[in-house]
Amino acid sequence: LKKEVRIVIFHINDIHGEIANFAKIASVISRERENCSNVLFMNAGDNFSGNPYVDRYVPKGEPILELLNQIGCDVQVLGNHEFDYGQKVLAGYMSRARFDIICANVNIKRGPIPQPKPFVVFETAEGIKIAVLGLLQISRATGMPDSNPENIKGIRFEAEIETARRYRYLKKANDVFIALTHMGYEKDKKLARELGELDVIIGGHSHTIIEEPGLSNGVLIVQTGSKNRYLGKIELVLKEGRLAGKTARLIELKILKEEDPRVARMIDRYTDNPELNRVIARLGKALEGKDEIGNLMTDAIRIGLGLDLAFYNSGGIRLHFLNKTVRLKDIYALDPFDNEIIIFEMNPSEIRSLIRFDYENIKPLDLKVSGIQCKLIATSDRKVVSIELRARDGFLLDENRFYTVGMNNYMASGYHFNHRDPGHSSYRKVVDLLISYLQKGVDIYLVKQEKRMFEKIIPVDN
Repeated sequence: LKKEVRIVIFHINDIHGEIANFAKIASVISRERENCSNVLFMNAGDNFSGNPYVDRYVPKGEPILELLNQIGCDVQVLGNHEFDYGQKVLAGYMSRARFDIICANVNIKRGPIPQPKPFVVFETAEGIKIAVLGLLQISRATGMPDSNPENIKGIRFEAEIETARRYRYLKKANDVFIALTHMGYEKDKKLARELGELDVIIGGHSHTIIEEPGLSNGVLIVQTGSKNRYLGKIELVLKEGRLAGKTARLIELKILKEEDPRVARMIDRYTDNPELNRVIARLGKALEGKDEIGNLMTDAIRIGLGLDLAFYNSGGIRLHFLNKTVRLKDIYALDPFDNEIIIFEMNPSEIRSLIRFDYENIKPLDLKVSGIQCKLIATSDRKVVSIELRARDGFLLDENRFYTVGMNNYMASGYHFNHRDPGHSSYRKVVDLLISYLQKGVDIYLVKQEKRMFEKIIPVDN
């Protein structure tokens, strides 16, 4: 072995269809490859869902694949949103990728997706071996990644940390041991505590911008946020085959000017879509934040389908700002999942069970709602004490009555709540209901000003 070997690893995560900065990424990586013989480019998952130029392309997601192939990606871990287009589309993506796609805690029982490798090993010209282990986020509440259950049938998932323990041996068999994960910063820190054999964790899923990466139990943990705003760069120095130094930093892409011309032309071709730029409505005021946008979406569902209530999970709302001039691409960016609305007949007790599950297992006050006002009392450790439900006229819901309730198919399939009615599809998609509602005119005052979910926290021992 040479006395000193330098290895550079570039990394991205949670692209969510944002392709604008890929020409800059290509330029940075290409320049580094001219100066260093050991350069790797890694992707920590979630390529899809967020940009209609990618989500509405035929075939879906193809621009991301072609760009990663062109730039020369070396390895990617599966993210939860890799399943958004369905298993057949993902299988096609994997078959045409000119890079390894890995994941150790996924077991394909049946279906079109090939079983991914749990890890891959790269070897430099100097004989340095770099092992990269892939891990995907699994929700404690559901035992699955955060994806529509319909899209992951026939696949078994295993807990991330428990799976990782089985691969401790990779450190002894290789010179560098990296975990390429899509499970969030908090779980990455737990993995570092549990698996000190790791040298680096390249993470995703939580969209965390780690500007000054530090060591946790001796493990370097990095993540770049989301939507290709930053490119991560790791530098490893090995002396006589032993890792002697590791540093990491973020490269802010908006301040860079240089672009790879070929990749820039590819991006121009993907975004040349006049139909997506078509104006469909003009609002009196812009909408800011998920509360206002959630009010808009749930109103569109409730009114469009003639329901009593409508719910939507915050994770399904992918924009934080909606301009006064609303274009078709904004609607597809707002809900890139092609969600369909499922209708249930539910009494107030069953409605409370839905709200309770979301609050205790997903995120406090995560749900957006139309048709009721909800007042929730909970303890400081997120245990719901009581839920008061009032109709739009201010009266409490009738405990003996069944109400028509609409929610997206992700919630209907993945949330655990009481419902005697099995539910039925409206055969209407959220984007279509939104377009129709916006074109008929929106009560912008109610959307912007009306507060519908209230929370009071009390001590645990009260």
